[in-house]
Amino acid sequence: NSSSDDFHGTVVLARGAGSCKECHGLNLDGGKVKVSCSTCHLDSGACTVCHGGGDNITGAPPTGLRGESSDTTRAVGAHTAHLTNSSLAGAVPCNACHKVPALTSDSGHYDSLVVGSGPVTDSIAEIVWHGISDGGTAVWDREAGTCADTYCHGGFTGGISDNSPEWTGANQAECGSCHDVGADPSSLEWKHQFHVTTVGLGCYHCHADVVSSGLSIIDSSLHVNGVADTARADNELCEACHGSGEGSCVTCHGGTDNLTGAPPTGLRGETATTERAVGAHTSHLEDGEISDGFACTICHILPTSVNAPTHLGIDSLAEMTFDALAGTNSVWDTTTATCAQTYCHGNFEGGDYSNAPVWTGTDQAMCGSCHDTGSDPNSLGWKHKFHIESAGLQCNDCHSQVVDASLSILDISLHVNGIVDTAVADTSVCNTCHGDVVGNCTSCHGGLDNQTGAPPHGLDHETSITDLAVGAHTTHVDGGELADGFNCEECHITPVSVSDTLHQNIGDDGIAEIVWGGIAGVASNWDRATATCSLTYCHGNFSGGHSDNIAVWNVDEGDLCGTCHGFGVHPAFLSEPHWLHLVPYNLDCVDCHYGVIDELENIISKSRHVDGTLDYVIRDQAVCDACHAPAPDGCLGCHGGTDNISSAPPQGLHGETATSTRAVGAHTAHIEGGSISDGVLCSECHVVPNVLEDAGHFASDSTAEIIWDTLAGANATWNIPDETCTDTYCHGDFRGGNPANVPHWTGSNQALCGSCHDDGSDPLLLRDKHDDHADEGIECYRCHAGTVDASLNIIGPSKHIDGNFDVIFSDGQGTFDGTGCSGLDKNAGCHDPEDW
Repeated sequence: NSSSDDFHGTVVLARGAGSCKECHGLNLDGGKVKVSCSTCHLDSGACTVCHGGGDNITGAPPTGLRGESSDTTRAVGAHTAHLTNSSLAGAVPCNACHKVPALTSDSGHYDSLVVGSGPVTDSIAEIVWHGISDGGTAVWDREAGTCADTYCHGGFTGGISDNSPEWTGANQAECGSCHDVGADPSSLEWKHQFHVTTVGLGCYHCHADVVSSGLSIIDSSLHVNGVADTARADNELCEACHGSGEGSCVTCHGGTDNLTGAPPTGLRGETATTERAVGAHTSHLEDGEISDGFACTICHILPTSVNAPTHLGIDSLAEMTFDALAGTNSVWDTTTATCAQTYCHGNFEGGDYSNAPVWTGTDQAMCGSCHDTGSDPNSLGWKHKFHIESAGLQCNDCHSQVVDASLSILDISLHVNGIVDTAVADTSVCNTCHGDVVGNCTSCHGGLDNQTGAPPHGLDHETSITDLAVGAHTTHVDGGELADGFNCEECHITPVSVSDTLHQNIGDDGIAEIVWGGIAGVASNWDRATATCSLTYCHGNFSGGHSDNIAVWNVDEGDLCGTCHGFGVHPAFLSEPHWLHLVPYNLDCVDCHYGVIDELENIISKSRHVDGTLDYVIRDQAVCDACHAPAPDGCLGCHGGTDNISSAPPQGLHGETATSTRAVGAHTAHIEGGSISDGVLCSECHVVPNVLEDAGHFASDSTAEIIWDTLAGANATWNIPDETCTDTYCHGDFRGGNPANVPHWTGSNQALCGSCHDDGSDPLLLRDKHDDHADEGIECYRCHAGTVDASLNIIGPSKHIDGNFDVIFSDGQGTFDGTGCSGLDKNAGCHDPEDW
């Protein structure tokens, strides 16, 4: 009973949905009244209990939650009009504007507000646009009671988007309130305007299943359904314009001058070339005096049919999509109606890049507007300038099939076609310079001093060595007292013929790029601004050379001996082996480079100097053999070894003899050995070569690298600044040893007994059961009788510091297998057997 104070809707409105649990239980499945809520509220058909729906079973009002029944109230309004099929459209589902729950208790069905002592609901059904109702920007204004920008009332392409129907009003959907029906077809976008105004069609011609010729809706299910239904009334009428093939373009685009479909008739009937829709279309599409006509695809995407994607746009503007011929840099400015940076109007090598023709103007293609025709050949690039000014040629000499002597175009298909057509008028004229022999290089490059084509004659007639184009070319190509001449490819790519690709592509600047060859070296650098070469092998960038020597290309500095490397004044600069030979052993350059230089340091073989190869020609083999004999005897010559024949210092490579110097240090102490251990092999700390020339034997820094062998151990480290060894087995890095022991290479008394391991004062250092034996008074010699005596003197140097634990029992009995003892005499105070 809706008039009762206990009516469910009244209770829920006043106290909130939680009050249902008082009678129907926590789960709303029966409770005190033994009636489940789902009995009435299970599905959408039960919506009518609260929402009325007397007009239908959707649950839509005309009965509001507070009993409203008039459509002038917001709770009722146009609900029934939307939910019922009409002559204009089919019914709209509730979820187009609201969230529809499956059950009354679903989240979002109703909202509760806590006011005072209990919850109160606002009973407002929120608008949640969905599907067909939402055009993307739909808005419900509760205060004004209006909808705006909904698809159903004009919020679509070409619709009346500012249409705002009143929810509680009447006659809101009159024909023409949402979109134009003929009075102003331009409001539907240009395609409708074109078909209605220009072609004279009515709505029913293209929407035959939806509307009649009298604008009555034929099938309301096809209207306001989210789909633009286009069913043709007369297919032949459409095919007149929309058929396939180029000829069909003329219906819309004009094309009265030709069958391309290009204007002079624009989509809005424009015919004047001053109109952007017309402009220079015909000039471009028809052959002219200068070039063939161009295809539409040069500037536009050409559709295969009128319905092809991207063909028809909302704004009716044909977008510019430049093809390869026009060029990817091309720019169309709609505001100024100009094209810029197009190949067709000057954007090519030697063209007038600034040329920007006006689409709706005249006289845009005058000869010379795109490229020079002789008055300023420099603008075409240095190659044109060279041929016109230096060789005295004309355009038709090299482009004889395109242009004649009077600059008239002979073949329009060869002009503005994306190809530089070079047809020679007289090959004999070209062969004077362009023949396929080296001698022809002299035609352009000069080569008055020789036949290499090297200047003193630059492309702009330069002859002075102070000019970059000339510079030291002749000096390098001819050679001199120090070296033979160099091939051009040491600094440049040398073409087989003038037409080689890399030769032709030198560029507009006429500059021959530097591409270093094998002798100059990949580290070489050319600085055009300072006209200098640096880091080239030829001028000092080699082992022992003056790598910082920077030769100036256009200044004659002569060939001073010593500018590239020291030749005796500073022999140490040449690297360690040179210093050793020149200073301690007093040899001269000629002793080792006998075939290149004489006793007075004159170059006697230019072909062997500055050739990328170190030429060793020995003057007296016996002098070399004194030092370079196989090891160990041959080692003495450089390394000294006066204390022994191992060749280990006390004589360093720089003549050092004091053990306080790193080159000498403790070499003899290690190699000869002493009372503590036998001598250590050189290979324990260094790589030992068989002969002097072995790889890795010596380097420019004269430092003997430390490469530890197995005895020293993998953890061993040599610290050059501190001159110390750490973590070596020889000095404590073993089980029970003193790994913190860091002997100093140039110090003394580094091997005192007890410095590497405990000698009895602290047996715990030795680990395992050394401590137990020491507590029992068992001395070291009892277990190491072959190594040490009772006084801790080493009696077996070969068994000390040998990488092994040598266990020999003093009473001559028993054995030790590395993990334990066995066979010992128990009467002597020992145990048998025992794990160590």
